[in-house]
This record gives sequence, structure tokens and C-alpha cells, in this order.
Amino acid sequence: MKKSLLVLLLCATLSFAENKFYLGLGAGSGSGEYIYSDDTGINQTSKSDQEFRDLKFGVIIEHNNRVEFSFSKLDVDLIASNNVDKTVTSINADFVLTLDFGQKDLVFIPFLTVGAGYSFWDGSENLTANNQVLMGTSINYGAGVLLSLTDNIDIELAYKGKKIVWQEIVEVPSGKVVNVEDDVAVTYVGVHFNF
Repeated sequence: MKKSLLVLLLCATLSFAENKFYLGLGAGSGSGEYIYSDDTGINQTSKSDQEFRDLKFGVIIEHNNRVEFSFSKLDVDLIASNNVDKTVTSINADFVLTLDFGQKDLVFIPFLTVGAGYSFWDGSENLTANNQVLMGTSINYGAGVLLSLTDNIDIELAYKGKKIVWQEIVEVPSGKVVNVEDDVAVTYVGVHFNF
């Protein structure tokens, strides 16, 4: 199994060898919703303010499309509550479809993005009966524009969204089974360093 994964990783690396790469970083802020439901029939939705930042590695593939791998942090501040504010750490993989319509040397390149992520709710171990850090899966989506400043520097302006579905929680001390989701929506500014 390990040999198969190693061969697959080597083939993937060689297939990208002729492509351009970039490193990027960025930040954004916005609002969202924290959705809570439990096995007693309680359903609540709370509004939240959100601050987002990420560090990414990308590969520019055919037709200027991109594959991005990122590490991100999301600070969620619930407007109606002081006890569930949290920081979420995520590892993401996204596909970026550029809409340059075959035109070369565009200064503004519109794009759409879709992907998935794996998230960790930092400090959540004190919320659960088994003292585990909560994990969740996410669907990532967005749209924006890349502004090409030079051959080596792009600015990214975007709307980014993420829906995180957390693992089921057994709440402390009540013992209730709880399901939690986060809907994230931020405006985002980033920079890419191409090499």
C-alpha cells in the first residue's frame, strides 16, 4: 500500500513538472451562520462574524486553470453568544477554473473555484464527552478575479464560501447528541508569487 501511494505521488509530481507554481497568502472577513441541532428537537441558527486567512501552494495547469492546496485559519465570533466563539484550522484542495476564454495576456482574469477541506475546531475537546478535538468536512466555493501585476505577482480579489459539517458531538455535561454546521462567507484579498 505504501509503495502504491509513493508511486502515485511520484507520478503526480512528474506530471506537474512542466507547469508553473505559485505561493499565495491572503485574508478576508465576512459573516455567516452557526447551525445547531440536538436529539431533543432543538434547532438554532446564530449569526457570526468571521475573519479568514490562508497560505496556499498552487499549480497552474492547462488553459491557466489551477489546482490549489491550502492551510487556513478561520476565527468565528458568534454575535449572540460569548461561549462558542472558535478558531477553525483547515486543510483544503481546490480547483480554480479561469474564465479567460482563450485570450492571452489578460490583466483581469475572472475565475470560479470549488473544492473540499478537512477542518479542526481548535480547543473543542472541552465541549465533548470523549475530550476529542472536533473534526469536520467542508465544501469550498467561490468566484473572483485575478489581477496580473507582473509575470511573477498576481492579486486575487474574491468571494469565498465554505460549508463545514462537524462530526456528531455528545455534549458535556448534558449527554445530548448534537449536530453542528458552519456556513462561511467572506470577501477576500490575496497575493500570489509565481515561479
